[in-house]
Amino acid sequence: MRCSLYAVLVAGILALSPRPSWGQARFGIAGGLAVPVSDLAADANLGYNIAASLNFGGTHVPIGARLKGAINVFKLKDFDDDARILDLTLNAIANIGQHPGSPYLIGGLGLYNSKVAANDSKNAVGMNIGGGLRFPVGDMTTFVEARYHLMFGNRTDLANYQFIPITFGVVF
Repeated sequence: MRCSLYAVLVAGILALSPRPSWGQARFGIAGGLAVPVSDLAADANLGYNIAASLNFGGTHVPIGARLKGAINVFKLKDFDDDARILDLTLNAIANIGQHPGSPYLIGGLGLYNSKVAANDSKNAVGMNIGGGLRFPVGDMTTFVEARYHLMFGNRTDLANYQFIPITFGVVF
């Protein structure tokens, strides 16, 4: 029920926002540090994050959107193995000011797949929220962003993790 409410909220925000030129999606790549939080922090060290995205709307509209896929890998503390979390998220981006160097807030829903050491992978729905700063460079836009991710899976199934990727990215 809670996941359905989030989906309706994101769909409503996107439906009420001014229509960006959806045909002009921009490709982005990002990478950086992945910080484990809560239960994941008890079992894993800092990790890394690599992501690719399609960005819609740009900085000239109040609200844009981003479809992003990422991999987050954490080194386990007590084992010679890794924990990895794949995520596919759909996010609304609220631009604070409509100029290329404006900060923004970002949040949305996603599908997550976690795998810890030799255990089977687990799927979960989740959400994320955060913010970022943009730095235009010619026709590209670079950004620094931090987002809190929360998976709604079952804790005993190793599918209820929280983490914060801190990324640097480029949108072409």
